[in-house]
Amino acid sequence: MITRGANVTGRMAVIFAILFAVAACGGGGSGDNGFIPDNSDSGGDTGTPLAIATTALPNAIDGVQYTTSVQADGGEEPYSWAIVDDGGTGLTINNEGFLSGIAPQSGDYGLSIQVTDSAETTDKISLILTVTGDTPQPLAIATTSLPNAQEKEGYSAVLEAVGGQGAYQWTLIDNGNSGLQLRPDGLLNGTAPGKGQYPITVAVQDDTREVSSILILTVSTDSDALAITTTKLPGGNVGEPYAAVVQAAGGNPPYSWTLVSSGGSNLILSKDGVLSGTPTQVGTFGLVFRVSDGKSTDQLALTLSIFLGQDTGGPLKITTDFLPFADRVLYAAVVEAAGGQPGTAGYSWVGKDTSDPGTGFTMDGSTGSISGNTNDLLPGQYGYSVEVRDTAGGYDQRSYVITVPGGDSPPVRILTENLPPATVAETYSVIMRAVGGTGDTLWKVLETLNEDGTTFAGGPTFDAPGSELTGVLYWPATGTNKVVAGNYVISIKVTDEKDESADTKTYNLQAIAAPIRITTDTLPNAFVGSDYITELTSTGGGQARTWTVLNTVTEDGTAVANGPTFATDPGNASDGKLFWSRDDIEKGLYRVTINVTSIADGVTTEDTVTLDLQADP
Repeated sequence: MITRGANVTGRMAVIFAILFAVAACGGGGSGDNGFIPDNSDSGGDTGTPLAIATTALPNAIDGVQYTTSVQADGGEEPYSWAIVDDGGTGLTINNEGFLSGIAPQSGDYGLSIQVTDSAETTDKISLILTVTGDTPQPLAIATTSLPNAQEKEGYSAVLEAVGGQGAYQWTLIDNGNSGLQLRPDGLLNGTAPGKGQYPITVAVQDDTREVSSILILTVSTDSDALAITTTKLPGGNVGEPYAAVVQAAGGNPPYSWTLVSSGGSNLILSKDGVLSGTPTQVGTFGLVFRVSDGKSTDQLALTLSIFLGQDTGGPLKITTDFLPFADRVLYAAVVEAAGGQPGTAGYSWVGKDTSDPGTGFTMDGSTGSISGNTNDLLPGQYGYSVEVRDTAGGYDQRSYVITVPGGDSPPVRILTENLPPATVAETYSVIMRAVGGTGDTLWKVLETLNEDGTTFAGGPTFDAPGSELTGVLYWPATGTNKVVAGNYVISIKVTDEKDESADTKTYNLQAIAAPIRITTDTLPNAFVGSDYITELTSTGGGQARTWTVLNTVTEDGTAVANGPTFATDPGNASDGKLFWSRDDIEKGLYRVTINVTSIADGVTTEDTVTLDLQADP
């Protein structure tokens, strides 16, 4: 959980593999611009025949500079390389095996390449070069937010990435003390921790690089446990339609109801909690109800008393004079009839709306019970017609008015439950949602408080053009009111156009610092006999930065003991000044892995890149 001053460490790892052709001075063999090979480490005759080891070429991009290295084994070094047939590509190869040039138009090209060793032994191979027309989209993590979790319950979310080259491999850098785990295929799962917010740092890698991101997991808890609140069922009569609504509270609505046992009462229960039917015998019956919100359940047993009703006689007639007013959850009512010949199956009922718009209520054809959901109904009066028939063809009809109280329109109500986190240096924009009210809704930020309760002068607003009416909560990335890292409490009010109703909600809003990222993607060449110094740049993170060279290796992977460093003057670990003494520089191609770390608002982020450094004579 992020708290101010906490040191929650994440790691941003971005690996760039940028291969540069080795610039030559001198040359040999075919006269190509290759550097003079260092023969001091020549292995002589290896005892194995000369053979080209490269079996495939990486793809090229139409019209873009292309460089790759072709390798050979065996024979007697040094080798010299030549292109027997460039296949129309226009590419060239130097004596070090670097194949380079401007890539041709999109398509597949066949190249024939030959290598010759010092004993004049040769080997030749044909390779396919595939040229594509579009620059590959860079690898990026597409998942920007995690779905909320419920405290101590099972949790899973699938992370997604876009772009890059090849298959994705996911790793969990830091679970933020959440206890969750991340599979290589991007499935984040486990048991949710306690209530709060947790920064989870994840990384994804393709065939060429790795990128990472910090995702915020919000864990909530139910304020009240799900429970059935109905404690008593109304009684009924034999042969008369019965209807009652069973209620519940807490948990996470909507609810789904099940009648575990009817106790022989001959009643049924709808999934919305309407108990209905026609009792067939006198007695006291035990009914068992179960309610579920999809995550938890509650079960309760209630007793129902059925009494002997009045005898029927005379012509069929509807005896219900009026229908009750509708409450703001579920509607349930029973229309009753007398007389006629109901038979063992009872009367047959039909109910329908006679107004436009209508209620949408339905009538049970065998019990005469009316039920429906009133949440979406505007206050007013609705027409409803009921017909009844008996087994002898008797018929009666009656029209009713169902009243939904509440005035001309329901009050305005904010629907948005939570605000997503903001990020420094990124524009923050959230569309707020509301229902009800009269006319347009007008939005306003009443106040924004710091975590300690003091007033924060800035923060998101509805001041952008049109935002007051559209509900777009906006916080710019730049300017005097730009996003500032911190934990805030923000109060938002919405009012309808005629100022007849309003609603206010308070939210927690976290603004996190943008993670640090190294922006330098190439290093200038070094020169033998001269001190080397260059300054690297980065964005994001806090003001204080710490730069480190993790390792320096030669082209073949051999570690370099005295490579470039930030630790030796005039190098500077705070400013990103990289220094390499002239006494340690030798001609060749090196790969330098560089890391930068920064702390902002108690959150540590870091970034790592691997860059090529060419040392020329």
